[in-house]
Amino acid sequence: MLSKNKSSNSIIKNTITLDVYNGQKYIFQKDMLEPLNKLIYNKTNFIVSFVNNKDVISTTISISRNIPKEDLADIIDIKAYEELGLDQATKYTIPSLEIENNSDERKFHIFVAKPNVLDELFLPIKQKTKYIDLIIPAPLLYKAIYKKEILQSNGVHCFIYFTKQDTFVTFYKNGEYIYSKSIDYSIEQIYDKFCEIVGEKVDETEFYNILETEGLKTSKSDYQQNLMKIFSDVFININDIIIYIKRAFELETIDYIFIGAENGPIIGLDEYSQNFLGIQSTDLNFNYNINNDEWYIDQLQFLMLLNSFDYLKDKDSVINLSIYHRPPVF
Repeated sequence: MLSKNKSSNSIIKNTITLDVYNGQKYIFQKDMLEPLNKLIYNKTNFIVSFVNNKDVISTTISISRNIPKEDLADIIDIKAYEELGLDQATKYTIPSLEIENNSDERKFHIFVAKPNVLDELFLPIKQKTKYIDLIIPAPLLYKAIYKKEILQSNGVHCFIYFTKQDTFVTFYKNGEYIYSKSIDYSIEQIYDKFCEIVGEKVDETEFYNILETEGLKTSKSDYQQNLMKIFSDVFININDIIIYIKRAFELETIDYIFIGAENGPIIGLDEYSQNFLGIQSTDLNFNYNINNDEWYIDQLQFLMLLNSFDYLKDKDSVINLSIYHRPPVF
């Protein structure tokens, strides 16, 4: 399944998928995705990770079609610094993704990563592995679902994903990324809000256990009532984003919502979403046709793996924020 292109691709035998936020890591070898206990340096390992949406600045810029191809990257950088008010003394990583359109100007999604943010997240990993091949902005991970035809690319899809550090809402139209936004309801923030409502610090382990195993359908009435209050606020926020996105991108409707969380679907949340927003909703839990023995693997792990396959076939097909590249093969 892994590409054996010329250059460094020819030495790659395994892929390591790594979530630097929760420390979960897997190795894909012999057509099996398995948990990995320890990171070590091995030049035959391809290492892929992601950056949470909240840790990346993203926007859309327009550039004249008259700009020569060789000047395009420099102009995109200049525009990014100007429009986002970036510090001129800092060298940011600014990859771009062109948006197909018929206007007089070319349009690009840009994704800006601050070097100090990347270093804080990834330098401890680099010390163990010596390099990190691919770091993807989290909202762009979904692109692989369409490329592999796991999800049909017609219509407008909304993806909502809850992790402990970040909950982000992402929109794709006809299989192409259009917008993403983080909301202040990460799983850790939901726990904090729950404690505020009850007026005391609730046992953290019990809270996460109930959220992950019983969700909104928990038999504990006090838990259910307070979780309903919190998720009402969550979907008020999401509804505001949907109103904005429909207006900004001239969308008539959102066809489908997929909702996931790093430790498994939150029971009852898809039903709650459908009733609250009036949009067909389901769990974000796809069949990736990747062999594994786990009862549940964080969907972002699968998505990192699929993106690594695409990257090894064509490096220009996947946005890469990594500044920790392996040395060239001599």
